[in-house]
Amino acid sequence: MVRALALLYEATGGGAWRNNLKWLSGEPCVDGWFGVHCCPQALPVLRGDDECTADGGGATGVLTTQGSAACHSGSVTGTALDLATCVVVKVLLPSNNLIGSLDGALCELPFLQQLDLSGNALTGSLPSAADCLPRLTYLDLTQTRSWDDEGGVTGRVPEWLLDRLDFMAPLNLANNAFDDPTAAESAVAISRIWQHCQTLGAEGCSGVPPIGCSAFNRQGQRYEVELDGLGCVRCPTPLEIFGIAGGMAGIVLLLMLLVFVYTRFVRKYPEHAKTHVATIMILVGHLQTLTIIGSLQLGWPLIIQQILASINLPLMGYIPIPCILTDPVLKALLSYAETAIVLLPLVGAWLVAWCRREAGAEYFLSVLFSLLFTVGLRVSVTLFMRYDEDQTRLIIARLVAPLLWLFWLFLLRRFHWLLREARMTAESAAAAKAKAAAAEAALAPTGRIEMGEYVMVNGRRGKITSDDGTDNPYKVTYDNGEVSGWLYPHDVTRATGAEAARVARAEAVPLQKEARGAAEAVRYLTERYDSDDGLGGARWPLRSQWQLVVWARQGLLFLVSFAMDCVMWFSPYEALRTARFVFAALAIAVLGGFWRLQARRQPYAMRQQHWLETFLYAVDILAIVGACVYGALTHDGTVQDGSMRLAFELGLGALLGASVLGAVLVVGFDMARERQLIRKWVPPFLPSIDVPIVAALGDGTVRLIDCAWLLDSARSDKQLPRVTKVVARLASNEPTSVLIRRLAKHCETSSICITVETASAASPVRLRWSRWWWTPSSPPEAAALAEIKLEDWSSAGHTPRHMPSVGHMNTVVVTFHLSTFDEVAPLTAAGLRSKAEAVKERLAELGAEGIKIVVEKHFLPRCQDVPPEAFLSPERAVVLFEDRRRGVKVVTYCWRVAGMADPDGGSLEKIRGYLMKVARGGVGDRGLFVDFACIPQIFAWPSWHAPEAFSRRFGAEVSEGPHTVLKFKWERVATEDEAQVCVDKLVTLCEQQRWELVSIAEFKSLGLSSRDHVSVLFHGRYVTGAYRFDKGASTEGYVRFRTEGDAEKARHNPKLVDMCGGKEPELMGEHVFENELKFKRGLSVMGCLYASATGTCVLQLTDPPGKLGHDGAPSELVSERTGTVFILELQKLQKLEKLEKSFKELQKTLQIDLGGKSLEELRKELQEVLQMNLGGKSLEELQEALRKELSLEELQKSLRKELGDGVLACEKGSWGKVVMRVDDETAARAARSLNEGGYPLRRKDRKVYPMYNLRPYGSRGWPTFETSAASIVLAHLRQLKRRKKALPPLIAQAEASSPKLINIDVIGAPREVVVAQSPEHLLRQCKKNLRSKRICFTSGSDMKVVVQLLLDFEDLISVEVDRKRAKHLKPRTEDLVCARIQRTKELGEARRSRDLKLLLRLPFHEEPMPTLHVMPKTTVATKARADDSDLIA
Repeated sequence: MVRALALLYEATGGGAWRNNLKWLSGEPCVDGWFGVHCCPQALPVLRGDDECTADGGGATGVLTTQGSAACHSGSVTGTALDLATCVVVKVLLPSNNLIGSLDGALCELPFLQQLDLSGNALTGSLPSAADCLPRLTYLDLTQTRSWDDEGGVTGRVPEWLLDRLDFMAPLNLANNAFDDPTAAESAVAISRIWQHCQTLGAEGCSGVPPIGCSAFNRQGQRYEVELDGLGCVRCPTPLEIFGIAGGMAGIVLLLMLLVFVYTRFVRKYPEHAKTHVATIMILVGHLQTLTIIGSLQLGWPLIIQQILASINLPLMGYIPIPCILTDPVLKALLSYAETAIVLLPLVGAWLVAWCRREAGAEYFLSVLFSLLFTVGLRVSVTLFMRYDEDQTRLIIARLVAPLLWLFWLFLLRRFHWLLREARMTAESAAAAKAKAAAAEAALAPTGRIEMGEYVMVNGRRGKITSDDGTDNPYKVTYDNGEVSGWLYPHDVTRATGAEAARVARAEAVPLQKEARGAAEAVRYLTERYDSDDGLGGARWPLRSQWQLVVWARQGLLFLVSFAMDCVMWFSPYEALRTARFVFAALAIAVLGGFWRLQARRQPYAMRQQHWLETFLYAVDILAIVGACVYGALTHDGTVQDGSMRLAFELGLGALLGASVLGAVLVVGFDMARERQLIRKWVPPFLPSIDVPIVAALGDGTVRLIDCAWLLDSARSDKQLPRVTKVVARLASNEPTSVLIRRLAKHCETSSICITVETASAASPVRLRWSRWWWTPSSPPEAAALAEIKLEDWSSAGHTPRHMPSVGHMNTVVVTFHLSTFDEVAPLTAAGLRSKAEAVKERLAELGAEGIKIVVEKHFLPRCQDVPPEAFLSPERAVVLFEDRRRGVKVVTYCWRVAGMADPDGGSLEKIRGYLMKVARGGVGDRGLFVDFACIPQIFAWPSWHAPEAFSRRFGAEVSEGPHTVLKFKWERVATEDEAQVCVDKLVTLCEQQRWELVSIAEFKSLGLSSRDHVSVLFHGRYVTGAYRFDKGASTEGYVRFRTEGDAEKARHNPKLVDMCGGKEPELMGEHVFENELKFKRGLSVMGCLYASATGTCVLQLTDPPGKLGHDGAPSELVSERTGTVFILELQKLQKLEKLEKSFKELQKTLQIDLGGKSLEELRKELQEVLQMNLGGKSLEELQEALRKELSLEELQKSLRKELGDGVLACEKGSWGKVVMRVDDETAARAARSLNEGGYPLRRKDRKVYPMYNLRPYGSRGWPTFETSAASIVLAHLRQLKRRKKALPPLIAQAEASSPKLINIDVIGAPREVVVAQSPEHLLRQCKKNLRSKRICFTSGSDMKVVVQLLLDFEDLISVEVDRKRAKHLKPRTEDLVCARIQRTKELGEARRSRDLKLLLRLPFHEEPMPTLHVMPKTTVATKARADDSDLIA
């Protein structure tokens, strides 16, 4: 005892103490050393501060002494043989200037119970002996140093002190320099100190968690207690704070980016939800489970525990807020920050989902909840178990934390309700659909229909009145008494069930819509799991509800962890080791139970996913066992045996790392394997590519030109039209624009087709003036024209460049380019000859000289104008295609003028030249496909002509056929069943009004034979030759009536107009209707035509127009001398035309829907509607304003204000287009160089482009698509050859017959095109190019059409890929065939849904399709008529 105190005196510089009274003199208990308190040896235990007792209880003891003779034993004191009868129980030396180390001192005082050395400057470490101070209950080592000063007690908190924590009160270690509290070696000590001090508070502890961390401050390093009080955090330097802030901002942004990418990826590629996404989410669920397991106090290695905790994103733990804020109230408020960060986004997402009730909001809420589920559980536990000196704040925290749990339970309950509702609505919709199917099946005659039984035939009701009895035909007498012809059983349906079937469909559609909405709301919860159908059935728990099972697993593990924390909180340290094994067993039981449940239900679609889940369950259980073993053997990491600790830590780390790495490798391998399959893609010969072509050729939708006829000049040259011009010489001193306009009106042509240039040698002409008019001496018929008054341009402020001097006449050469500008309909050789003769006669009337009709190269007109003899019969065309020798030559080239693909005949000349070379080889029949000439074109006149100009300019009879078809537009629907309900409404209306419908399938060329006798088409489009419903298609539809009268009545019927949104349907002739659908069907198979590996050979015409700067444009379209033709799209004109159209439609609607109103009331109502557009004017003023604004004269004046007399000609086209000829050298050069900045009249609100398209082949939309379709086949063939695999026999035969892709537009011999890219790259590049700005389309709507065709073609050739992918995925079900079929269907639907979204994002300029009206046949005038002056005026 004396030696221990002497060591303390010597070690701490006792000579310099403020008070060292009697130290080292005599015996401390006898002589009363300063600060030393003793008790009798028989009463060594203190009770309170100064009462000595035998065992701390029992009878009243004696007071402690500071030197007493009673402690003298009679022996000599102060020696090693201390025979004193008292023991030292307290050493109290506060603020006594002790300077030095305590190492080795005081340990020989076994009865010391209170030690107060506060306020001194102690250094060194505490004694480390295990039996040091075994009865210590009071320790105060608080120092006077600042955190950045030297000194303080250092080293680890000794084990003997930790063992005495349960008896220690108080424990004051503030302002010392113990070892780093954040190190692994200090973790156990910090945990035990926290457990002890969190019940004592600031009065019982200081400098240690949860009160503070000043006991660990070392020079240059400061520590503050964490907000939850569980540990200490090192305070960073200012530079480190900025780094941490930047890192936190980066982490938050990265998380937001990951959530966005995940959500976007899954919604864009739903086909991956059950495969790669589900596998990734298995890994994420495993990581979340590990974070909960890591929170169990099982004795984890600190580094592993920290890694597992960081997965849960303790963002507030990364920010050193305690180092920044010192106010306890602010610290308490910030402890709620993390809870708010988790809770507020979820509450906001829930409120949005609850208010808006949209599937997208529900999806986002599900994703957010899944991400924050385990994070919220950790935050709630942290808040519940936080330490606060203020009991009120502590109670509030413990009340707030359960609110987060309740909100979690509320959301789980809500998700469960949504899942149940989705399932119930799906079952109701399925039952309703089955009912509708049964009702429709009942319509089909299953047996003989009896005589007199009522039936329905194309919407008409009647009864069976005749029965053949042999071939099963019937005759039906309709209700109006009319008797039908012989009808077969498939032509009739029983009348009794038709209405029931419609009612059943109408009832099923709302249920299906509701089911789709409910399914979309829970899409995130169900999309990654297999359906409940098939093997296993709908047993509990449902596979579609497996996300709830995952959350239940994590929730139960969280409860185990929370219960363990509570037990550890209130239990002594010695009981913790027993408790940890109990809770570890509970966690293993939870994991084992869910493991068994997962193995029984198998919720995932792929077998490897179940193997991965099983592996991860095993890893979780092994990790728990390993943590328990590590904690037991290393005493929670306090054992310093480096090799054993390292072995366990490496083992656990390797186990957890291998699980994560294994899951990542599984995902990566699946994705790489699938990518490899996609790269291999499909063989180039697929029956699915050729079947649509055969059907279209056989029906006559797509025609093939007979190459033998084309090469036989004796036959073809007489029937093919030729480039036709009428050239004449005129003497004139008029402005060129005036002359052109006068000639156009007199000769009944467009002004655009006329070019005027000065003759090389002018000849004098005798003049007779009459107001700027010249009168030729002959012919006499022209004398009447002498008095015509022309516009005085000088009075308008114009000084035309082309006005000659007075008294002198110039001779000009006038050329009418009839074929280039499509000045006759139909555009045939005979039509052009007739038109040329008529123009020649009219020019002769004006005294023109040297009139010649010039004919040049032949060209192919549009399909409707090609002679029937030019085409192969459909039967021959099919045989030629199926011969598999690439006998069908398909041309890909550039249309140079909209509506006139080959204005100068250059393309046909090159095609003929190539075919002539091939014909010398004598390899059999050949057919030629040129889209312009082989697919019926939808326009009936050139696209730049205004509809009202047709009857005046062309004068040819064109029959539309009976006007029995209505084209209507309806609301957009999402499913085929909804479209059928719309059709049912229309059919019901027709039955009520007794309008007889006729089957559209009678038109064999439309390919509708599979639809039986359907009389209404709605919300569909042609996909590779087959008409099918498409939710992304136009909402237009067609209905065919038997008589024109019924069609006309239906057109004006108010109910039908209301169904069409107030817009009156368009009446069409049957020929126009058939032509329109044939065009659409022909377009839909173009991709197959160019891609067929064995049936077609693709011929490329890359020039003209060729490269930029290539001067190959016809002079009538691009010329410095005669002007350049431009097309100008005016937004104002488009709006005015739309307004005029609305004006007329509104008038008709109001007239139909009088409703007891007077005509004056209707006029006022109409005026109120239109005043918003043109201001407060009267109805007459509005009509006059529209007429004036839309007139050609006003357009000409407006254009001439900007260009002056540079506008040589101007024509108003359809839908806001104006075609003008501009006389300007700069404009011509701009057109040749594609310099849009040099185009005239270019403004922000206008679109200007040359009529002649000089863009090169590679920057055109249609050629890009056509070449890509053919190149994909070449890429497949190249891959097969490179792998040295034998080509299939049919492909080998085709390869031996002809190359697949040939460029016939190169110098010398035609050259075979070689493709080096992969098929996948070609398709991806083609998609990218078609949507880029560098690709030009002739029409504003062509981009969407071409992209749609490419996507349809991709969908067609991807079927085989989908099958291979479905096989590769290895479905878990035993019914592999059904599973693979279902998977293939899902892949196709996902791809089509993605394609639809792509199409909706494309710019689309819808233009009304021109409809040709029936005109009486007229004779082209050869002489001036009496009304010529009116026309000219």
